[in-house]
Amino acid sequence: MKLFNSHRINQRQEAQRILQKLNNVNGKVLVIHYSCQSFYEETGKAPRVTSIAVLNKENNESTIFSLYLSAQLTKKDTSNLSDTDLDEVEKHMLDEFWKYVQNHMNYIWLH
Repeated sequence: MKLFNSHRINQRQEAQRILQKLNNVNGKVLVIHYSCQSFYEETGKAPRVTSIAVLNKENNESTIFSLYLSAQLTKKDTSNLSDTDLDEVEKHMLDEFWKYVQNHMNYIWLH
């Protein structure tokens, strides 16, 4: 008999059930994390996404998408990027990430 009912305990138990289920999915789980510019800078624009990292739990392989890497791939001078260059580099990075997403649609994405 349950003597104490706590919303937080119930949430934790549900999270544990979900994580246990993810462990039994046979590797079809991708863990994603992203970083962006500060939310507190008042530039009048949405914060720029600076990197996205995806960990494939099946093989522990990490795939990284970053402004710096995209700048190198698009042959930009990484020491002196204008706002226009950064827009182009960010678009390239997000396009590459979207290709990755399309190739992994049958995975569970965990953030």
